[in-house]
Amino acid sequence: MFWLTPFTLMRPTVLADRRAQAEAREEEKTSRRSGEAAGKRPEAKPGGGKSDANTADRGERDALAGSEPGSIRETVDGLVVMFVLLLLGRAFLVEPFRIPTGSMAPTLYGRHKECVCTACEQPFQIGASTEVEGDTAILAGGRIEEAICPICRAPNDVRESLAFNGDHIAANKWSYALDEPDRFDIFVFKFPEDPARNYIKRLVGLAGETLRLREGDLFLVTEGDDGQQTERILRKTSGRKQRATSQLVHDHNRRPPELEAAGWPERWAAEGDASADD
Repeated sequence: MFWLTPFTLMRPTVLADRRAQAEAREEEKTSRRSGEAAGKRPEAKPGGGKSDANTADRGERDALAGSEPGSIRETVDGLVVMFVLLLLGRAFLVEPFRIPTGSMAPTLYGRHKECVCTACEQPFQIGASTEVEGDTAILAGGRIEEAICPICRAPNDVRESLAFNGDHIAANKWSYALDEPDRFDIFVFKFPEDPARNYIKRLVGLAGETLRLREGDLFLVTEGDDGQQTERILRKTSGRKQRATSQLVHDHNRRPPELEAAGWPERWAAEGDASADD
């Protein structure tokens, strides 16, 4: 679909060049008329016909006038072809989606609000999808009044905080036709109970696997020949996926001033004499 773009953008440039050439010919014609007024008339054609120069100028003007509708038609045809290619690409290659909720945060945000804690000045985000009706932008329920800072646990008034719509993604429809799914991939699928709804989740289990979640960790359960079950923790070997799913749990540089004034000890502190030899 991208090869149509240079062709479409080139048409106004061609028309501008043609107009410049027409203006140059018009100036030449004006100069020729000035020469005729001074007694330098061109030789007339036999039989009382018009001069070749006037005939050529008229033909060029007609060609220029007739080129503009053709150029517009070519541009419209190019736009129609591009629109058809976009529809085909959406159906078979790539389809755009908008994330409605924050179930995939912080990797993908749905409708959310950007907040800054008034106590420790820590920026954080809260989900705001409950304020609207379904996937629309129509306010259905009450506004979110308060949010708790995840760092210092201070309450913050977020009723008037600006809400942002969900992230936009483009799903590649032919990736798994060429390769097998990989663990921890993000993929879009039809919700089994409502095929009209699209869900986006992270893939954690492959075909034939038994998984177990315990204390926030993911384990692969295997059973030996003797019937004994063993567990192996599944970690994200890709640094990109690890960074995408990491979340801030504490910022040592952003402590609430009330706790510092009260002499409250820091959450992380070294024990014993740090300078002593082991």
